[in-house]
Amino acid sequence: MWITRANLVLLIDCVDETTARSRSLRLDRAALRFPSSRKDRRADTKQSADRVRSVKRRPPFLPFAPRPPQWRKWVRVLVTGHRGYLGSVLGNVLLRGGFDVIGADAGWFSGCDFGGPDALVANAAEDFRDLSPADLASFDAVVHLAGLCDSASADQGDCLAEAINHRAALWLAECCRVAGVGRFLLASTCEVYGRTLRPASETDPVSPQNAYAGSNAECERDTLRLASFRYCPVVLRIASAYGVSPRLRLDQVVNDHAAAAWLHRRIRLRGSGTARRPLLHVEDIARTIAAMLLAPAGTIRGQVFNVVDEQACVTELEIAAAVAEVSPEISWSCGFDEYDPPNLVASSEKLRRTFRRLSFSWTLTRGVRQLHAAMDRYGLTPGDWRSDRYRRALRLRTLCERGGLNDQLHRPSAAVA
Repeated sequence: MWITRANLVLLIDCVDETTARSRSLRLDRAALRFPSSRKDRRADTKQSADRVRSVKRRPPFLPFAPRPPQWRKWVRVLVTGHRGYLGSVLGNVLLRGGFDVIGADAGWFSGCDFGGPDALVANAAEDFRDLSPADLASFDAVVHLAGLCDSASADQGDCLAEAINHRAALWLAECCRVAGVGRFLLASTCEVYGRTLRPASETDPVSPQNAYAGSNAECERDTLRLASFRYCPVVLRIASAYGVSPRLRLDQVVNDHAAAAWLHRRIRLRGSGTARRPLLHVEDIARTIAAMLLAPAGTIRGQVFNVVDEQACVTELEIAAAVAEVSPEISWSCGFDEYDPPNLVASSEKLRRTFRRLSFSWTLTRGVRQLHAAMDRYGLTPGDWRSDRYRRALRLRTLCERGGLNDQLHRPSAAVA
């Protein structure tokens, strides 16, 4: 049975424009005609076969279609926590990519700069908990990084993790849905898996071991329930970050060991040093988030992604070996009397399958070299190493003791930002 011209035109209209552009298909309506004779039919059949063979020779279709650079300047992105360790790097990555970036940060870590200032991103609000749907109506996407960033920070007060990392983050996701924001990226943690004996995938059940991981797991569950055709929430379970940032953290295991080796030529491991942890450079994390902003909503809507490099799930002994490769004169010891962290390994198969063009450019040894070069350039001192300047939980405790934050980690009205 021959396809009528009306049905064929309707079929062409249904072809997605982005898919057609990414596959470089060029359909010409003027070339459509009815075969008037058997000879014409044979010619059309031959042309169709040639066209199919030419398409088969093309590279496989990528799950996220490349978009022209001029398109990105129309994407307005709100980044909460843009003055933190990951947020300050992400702001630079998005600005270089041509995005229109606005931030919302409470300023908990103001004055904790490492080296030069962070990205010149305007601050739309002092705290993401103060945002309303009216404040979000002009944004195309929201990247939520703000909140308590580790288990030590979550222990500052009763139910703080539940209030900030769960209820407040869920309120922000609800506001985005009401305001018509198309995409909401929630930064979570691989710690929701708890203790694992094999690489944990996104479909494996979670088993949080502390209040910080538990609040993130609950927020993931409730946020994904908001997914709809017009609203695209995505959960990113991010590995332990390392590397240089304008807001450096030295409570991260790689950064801490690199600083100890740089200052004292000595490393003390936590526990036996045999537990595995997923690691990823902070710039690779930022580039992955940028790829999530460019991906078609249909490929990531309501999905969970492990933002990890499965090859970089290493033990603390391997981290010490990487630091020793950069600084051969160092020594290290194991703290067998200390608490041994649980073994945690996460799978990156889904991320690699969905984003085939995404690759991680940083290795552990290269990241340690970067840290040592920055410490040499900006002059890290032994006093700064253990101070609250580069340790988040200690910084929050200091602010609460001095009256800079109340028991809910809000700034008092009399406090000066």
